[in-house]
Amino acid sequence: MHVIPQTSRVFGLALRCLSPNLIKVGFSVLELLKSATFWSAVGAIATLAGVGAIFYASRQLRFEAWLKAQEIWVLEEFVQDRGKVFARLDNLEQPWLKEDRAIGLRVCRRVDEFVRLAPYLGRRRMLAVWGDPLAKAWIVLHTLVDEERKDSGWQTKWDAFEKLGRKALSIRPDLKAKYMGAGNRGMGRIRQTIKVDGQECWTLFDTGARNTYVTPSVAQVLKTSTMPRAFRTALGGAVRETKTAAILEAEIQNHPISTHALVIDEIGKDEDGRSIEILFGALAMQQWGIRPVPDEERLDLTHYPEEFVEF
Repeated sequence: MHVIPQTSRVFGLALRCLSPNLIKVGFSVLELLKSATFWSAVGAIATLAGVGAIFYASRQLRFEAWLKAQEIWVLEEFVQDRGKVFARLDNLEQPWLKEDRAIGLRVCRRVDEFVRLAPYLGRRRMLAVWGDPLAKAWIVLHTLVDEERKDSGWQTKWDAFEKLGRKALSIRPDLKAKYMGAGNRGMGRIRQTIKVDGQECWTLFDTGARNTYVTPSVAQVLKTSTMPRAFRTALGGAVRETKTAAILEAEIQNHPISTHALVIDEIGKDEDGRSIEILFGALAMQQWGIRPVPDEERLDLTHYPEEFVEF
């Protein structure tokens, strides 16, 4: 549509009826309306106004997310249930009775609802404020989450809780050492040998560890590569650093697996003082459908994938 030319003709006819001074002003306005610079300036002002509105809306959204998080966290029933769940930290091996299990599942649902506010509130801020109780909740409730997924057939159920709970635990090595040390298998820790290039390697399957690690004696038969920067991790009460990665190809109970691993000088010793050669972490277990069963001291591979479907 040619809006400006039509406007110009109408404006010109109107100017003929006005005084010379007004006609001069009118033609100045008309030239301004024809100017591309004028309309660019108008567009820029509109853009700035839009950016300001978006910024205000973003701040308002974060504020509302904060209020919602506070509302969920201080719910009386949730507070009472959390207290009962955290009381299990002193004995993670105690069985889940029917009533206790119902309470634990309620807390799982509430925590998952709570952490889904992280994208709006800010993950870093949420971990700074609530990281400690989120880590403790994951320590206690991890086994319930696994069981609920198996019972429901829904493998990603409460995944928001899992992701932030694991992250909270990874940045609090003191909690991991305190509640996941010797004699405490509540998080799912199984020890057994696996075959790597034909040799038996003593392996700790630990759902409390996110990544997989191997020692140099194992790495020497694997394909390795040098990372562009050093990776630091807290294991066995010490901070370890590595720049070497490896592809771990192994056989677990006659099931072949391949996963990414980090090479570190020493992983540590198990409860019996035996040196651990491979620490098989949660990401690799999830990838290959491996689930520790601490009560029976075995691995459940019933969910081992015979094929991968990418979509």
